[in-house]
Amino acid sequence: MRYTLYMVALAAAMLAHEARAQEVRGRVTDAEGRAVEPATVAVFRGDRQLAADVTDTAGRFRLAAPDEPYTLRVRHVAYRPLDTLISVRGHSGDELSLVMAEASVGLGEVTVQAERIVREADRFVVHVGDAPAMAGRDGAELLRTAPGVWVTDDGVSVNGAAGARVYVDDRELRLSGRALTAYLRTLRAADVARVEVLPQADASYGADVRGGVVRIVLRRRRERGVDANVSAEADFGRQYGGVRPSASVRAHAGRWTWHASAAGDHLYKGIGQLSAERFYVNREAGSFASQSVTDGRRRNVTGRVGAIFDANPRTSVGAEAELSRGRETEPSEVETRINQHGQLRSITGHYDREETDRTAVAALNVTHRTDTIGSRLKLVADYTDRSLGGETDERSTAGWTNRDITASRYRVLAIDASALRVLRSGMRLSAGAKYTRNRMRDSVRREGAASDPGFLTDYTEQIAAGYASLALELGRLSLTAGLRAEWTHTAGREGVRRAYADLFENATATYAFDPMRLFMLVAQYARNVERPNFRYLNPRRVRSSDFAYIEGNPALRPTYIRRLSLTAVWHYRYTLTVGGNLHRDLVREEAHTDASAPEVRIVRPENHDRENHWFVALSAPLRPMRGWELNANLVGVRQDLRATSSDPWATHWLGFARLTLGVTLPRDAYAELTYNASSRLYSANSGIEPRHTFDVALKKQFADRRLTVTLGVSNIFDRGVTYFSHTERFDERTSVSGGSAGRRVTVGLHYVLRSGKSGKSRTVERASSDDTRRMDRVKNEK
Repeated sequence: MRYTLYMVALAAAMLAHEARAQEVRGRVTDAEGRAVEPATVAVFRGDRQLAADVTDTAGRFRLAAPDEPYTLRVRHVAYRPLDTLISVRGHSGDELSLVMAEASVGLGEVTVQAERIVREADRFVVHVGDAPAMAGRDGAELLRTAPGVWVTDDGVSVNGAAGARVYVDDRELRLSGRALTAYLRTLRAADVARVEVLPQADASYGADVRGGVVRIVLRRRRERGVDANVSAEADFGRQYGGVRPSASVRAHAGRWTWHASAAGDHLYKGIGQLSAERFYVNREAGSFASQSVTDGRRRNVTGRVGAIFDANPRTSVGAEAELSRGRETEPSEVETRINQHGQLRSITGHYDREETDRTAVAALNVTHRTDTIGSRLKLVADYTDRSLGGETDERSTAGWTNRDITASRYRVLAIDASALRVLRSGMRLSAGAKYTRNRMRDSVRREGAASDPGFLTDYTEQIAAGYASLALELGRLSLTAGLRAEWTHTAGREGVRRAYADLFENATATYAFDPMRLFMLVAQYARNVERPNFRYLNPRRVRSSDFAYIEGNPALRPTYIRRLSLTAVWHYRYTLTVGGNLHRDLVREEAHTDASAPEVRIVRPENHDRENHWFVALSAPLRPMRGWELNANLVGVRQDLRATSSDPWATHWLGFARLTLGVTLPRDAYAELTYNASSRLYSANSGIEPRHTFDVALKKQFADRRLTVTLGVSNIFDRGVTYFSHTERFDERTSVSGGSAGRRVTVGLHYVLRSGKSGKSRTVERASSDDTRRMDRVKNEK
């Protein structure tokens, strides 16, 4: 009874506070009228902090304040502290104007500028601004400046955990691997306000967010005007050549906001070399060496168009359509030398591969804001239809000729309905429901000497989910907790039928040791799931040489992951994180030998019993001297794994480093040097040897900074990639050089056109999660 009375009294106190609170809006600028962001703005009554907010790209903030005198404190590492006593009642309808003075010296005698990296309660924030460092960058280059984010042709990872989900203004990019990287390159830094990196997602993002969330937030755009960007990049190298044109336009008129974009990717030369050598456990078994040369060609075109209609100040309806087409060819010549029992054999083969890709997407969303402080109702739906076709011709002096004809179609429907309630006391309540339907059909027809005539797979996966989360502000302590329930049902050919349900919880606790949150500790925990990629479930066996195959595994189980971390944040920007990602049934690619043909190596995905990654991550954006910026991102990992419950634990130590040094030069010029390093990486009985690369880029701006010219060299020292694998009969070592793995020179032109008044950027959201990205298939590497 006493507890009940206490809860009633607490609720009454909260309601009384709600009644006395008012909304305060304002804008923070410098002496020249430029927006100051991200500045922390807090309401104090005496020494007690009542509310806090962070300014947006226009310098604006909005928070709840008491209807009585209070102090407004504004802090930014590049400006002098600003404290203002608000003694006039009833400011809820006015916008305060606050002006900050620049500070000549920052922390530790290091001057800091506004375009920088900061850490908020649950995320890193990279503010793009108009710094020369950001001029002419595309989206992939922009993400590489974010703490702990690595972008490669394999996709995006955060703190060493692969599979990060990427959003652009709340619209998910449902792609992976090379397709995701190609999309990011169509975005321009001139359109981006900031990049947010969430190492751990909350319940609203779905249980299958394996590697965190990366959010790209676009700038405020033209109101009654037009924004346009035109770009062209060309890559040159002794064995590599390609061009990447792109253009985008956005316009606002009346209640309508329109956007359209188009991008192309034409690789006209991609000559790569591969050499493989086997070392047999039984040295008397002989020797094996293989050499191959591949000349890959690629041509992709993507177009998007969309519109948002503001039916009234609180309700908007958006729609978007996207269509992409691609074609890739990859002729290869392979020569293999085998020495067994004193007899030398030389076998040559020709592999001619071609693949086409067509993707169509339609998206619709409706948003209704129920108040002026962030509460809203939202409905998001989208449908994706992707078709892939392929043909592979194989000829060998071993005496066989084969042809594989493949056809795949993936259809994904996703519907997400959610509600968010924001209370002036700082409490946030959210809940939602989501339904996803995946339909996969994959067929292979084989012609020639192969005894396997091919196969057909056809199944449907349905996922229903409900989620809820609660966020509280209790003085210097911030708490967030969420729970997501998911039900999954899969049915297909040959009696395939699975059904399972699960709960996924997450929580974040942030404690600030001072009122302005200059020093914070952030503790996070989450449980996630990763469902196998469609390409991994596909049992198709693909020949990559006379003695090597890649095949799928339809018996794969989902991977369950527990994530926990503790982050120390100093002065918003310097962070040190320790944590662990604990996997059960992690999917790894393993190398095997074929029982009927011991010389043949087969790579197949398998479930590992346990794999734990304990890590330490350091992010330190520094400015050692005026005009110099050094961003250091370092990650160390202890990898503990065992393939089965009866196996002993194996331990590996991994390390990743990215150091970027930027120097601002006279006359709107800029130079940048980037060093990337990774230690030896392990995946089951295979892995990648250590690799170190250096990139350099020079930029010069013209025409009042509207035109940016870039000249860069990637992988200056032409470092290739080396893979290794172990089987019961032999160890294999494979080196790849040239092509996309080699040195190349890039020349780029980027022009920005703007007209009209500033307004807020709008985009159309989509509901599909990683389900659509699971459609990506393995590229046939030799």
